[in-house]
Amino acid sequence: MVERRVTVKDVAKRAGVSQATVSYVLNETAGQTITPATQERVREAARDLGYTPSRTARALRSGRSDLVLLLLPDAPVGENLARMTERFTDAMDAHGFLAVSRRKRTGQDMGHLVAEIGPAAVLCLGELGPEDEGWASAPSLPIVLLGEGPGGALGETSYAHDAMAMRQVDHLADAGHRRIGFARPRSAQFTVYAEPRAEGVRRRCAERGLAEPVEVELGLTGEDAVAAVAALRGAGVTGVAAYNDEYAIAVLAGLRLSGLTAPTDLAVIGIDNIPLAALTHPPLTSVALDLNSGIDRATAAILTGLGIPTDPPPPSDPFRVVVRASA
Repeated sequence: MVERRVTVKDVAKRAGVSQATVSYVLNETAGQTITPATQERVREAARDLGYTPSRTARALRSGRSDLVLLLLPDAPVGENLARMTERFTDAMDAHGFLAVSRRKRTGQDMGHLVAEIGPAAVLCLGELGPEDEGWASAPSLPIVLLGEGPGGALGETSYAHDAMAMRQVDHLADAGHRRIGFARPRSAQFTVYAEPRAEGVRRRCAERGLAEPVEVELGLTGEDAVAAVAALRGAGVTGVAAYNDEYAIAVLAGLRLSGLTAPTDLAVIGIDNIPLAALTHPPLTSVALDLNSGIDRATAAILTGLGIPTDPPPPSDPFRVVVRASA
């Protein structure tokens, strides 16, 4: 049996006041002259009954939705993406907005979803493509992009995957490695992130006068890891930039299973600096991301677009290399 929703009428009956009084109190209407004692009685009745206001009704009253659409990339949700989503959701909640998350498949037009839920703003953690030109060009809809792709109504908040990969190459090249490899996931699900990172490795190698990097694809299995290590070493690679820490750990496993070690036989550097990176053997060198700063900049841009002026955090270097024993 479906439980009946508690209404304003129910709260009014419990508190012994009119429905209008309940609405004035719960909506904190300015200029009303309801006594503090009556206001407290209304709030107590609402708490006792478990009353929650209708978002639809509130939107009709205010003329603005309190939903913010969070578009997630077409990639598996890892630890970093989950942390960013949680931080953004909490920030929106603190300002009275509800963040609604949806995955945006590559090439999928989200116009129908935007029209259906009527969000007050959109934060995209992936890409917007030509298929989104219609809804994304609406001047009344604040849009912030945290990733690759064209700027929206509020422009783009930089979170460049190629820049992270360039830091990997710089660290390896500064250590004397002249032949660099890139270990990327075989699954096409990771392409949205893997390709810009691969491009960053290619570009930085070219800028530093290094040979074109050797790219290998692998899954997270021992067999794949051993094959990847063999391919990299067979091509003369001495330092490998991995797509992320998980794939860097796979390369370390491939070395171990092959009777080899890092960095003696192959230096390895990852991206993300996950907690497990410090516990591998040897401990993994990784590019750490300042996730809080990135999502806080995006949050400030969203709130400003919603008419709530918010100062973004001061500029900072979003990436730093955490040096451990693997590279």
